[in-house]
Amino acid sequence: MNSDAHSANKDGEQLASSFTSFIINLFMTFLLWLFGLAIFVPMSSLVSGSNLAPFVGFIFFIAIVYFVVKALQEGKRAVESYVRLAASRSRKLKAKTRLTFVKNGGYVALVLVAGVATIPFVWWINPVLGGIVLVAVVVIGMSFALPLLQRTVEKLASVGR
Repeated sequence: MNSDAHSANKDGEQLASSFTSFIINLFMTFLLWLFGLAIFVPMSSLVSGSNLAPFVGFIFFIAIVYFVVKALQEGKRAVESYVRLAASRSRKLKAKTRLTFVKNGGYVALVLVAGVATIPFVWWINPVLGGIVLVAVVVIGMSFALPLLQRTVEKLASVGR
């Protein structure tokens, strides 16, 4: 039992650390996204005689991808730590399926954050690439969302009986 308490304590510490790092990286992503989309990329499109906007969009895209990747790593670690922590506190089968639901929901949120942060800059680089990235985000998001949707439909069907 002492080992379980130590493991739960370790998961709690990892959850706090990962979540804090996730929020910091997400905040940095948001600041770059805001300054890039609201100031620098539109201003670069006003420069006459050059096609500077795709280049500036690419620079901000690279900077955002760096922070998004770090945020996704920490976010995934935080979701997994939360699921392990919650699983150690509950041994019921119903709780295990709920934790799978929470885990997939966390992954869907991470995919959506990555998509929202990167798609506008890819669109400034080339609209076709923006469309491809949008389709990829939708496909990846749906692959995590399908178990959530299936569980929701099963719940709704069982309520009607």
